[in-house]
Amino acid sequence: MKCLGLYQFSALPATDLCLLLADRALSFMVDLDEFVTVNGNNCASLSTSSPLFGIDTAAVATDASILAATIRLAWVDMINSATWLLVVLVLEIDVRLQLKGQLKCSLVSISKLIKPVLYTTLLGAAVYWGLAGNFVDFWDAFLWIVAFVFIEMNVFEWQAETAQPQF
Repeated sequence: MKCLGLYQFSALPATDLCLLLADRALSFMVDLDEFVTVNGNNCASLSTSSPLFGIDTAAVATDASILAATIRLAWVDMINSATWLLVVLVLEIDVRLQLKGQLKCSLVSISKLIKPVLYTTLLGAAVYWGLAGNFVDFWDAFLWIVAFVFIEMNVFEWQAETAQPQF
C-alpha cells in the first residue's frame, strides 16, 4: 500500500521548503520509511532541488528526486513480496504433488522453468537494494534466497529418491 500512497504526492506551489514551514508543522520524506521533522535549522539543507511535492493531508513534503527514488524502491518492495508468495506457492504445489505421487515430467519441467525466473527476480531486488545503499534489505533478501536454495536442494533430493524404484 505504500507504493500506491506515494502517488498521492502532488506538486507544491512553493519551491523553498523553508517557506512551506512558515505555514505549518512539516515532515520531509528522505526515504521510503524515513521522515525528518522540518525546522528552521534544517529546512534549507533537506531539499536541494525543486520542484517540491507533498501530501497536504499528511503534512509531508519531499523533492522530485527523492520521490522518484522512493517510488522505485516501493515498487521493488512490492514485486519482491509478490515474488516470494509465488515461490512459496510453487514449492507448495511441488510438495503436494510429490506426496500424492502425481509429480509428472511436464509439471517438473514447468516448475523448473518458473523457479529460475522467480529467483532471478528476487536476486535482482536484492542487488537493487544493495546498489541503492540499503545494506540491511540487501542482506536480508540474500539470506532468504540462500535459505530457499537449501530448501530447493532438499526438495530435488526428495524427488530423486521417490523417483527411484523401491524394492
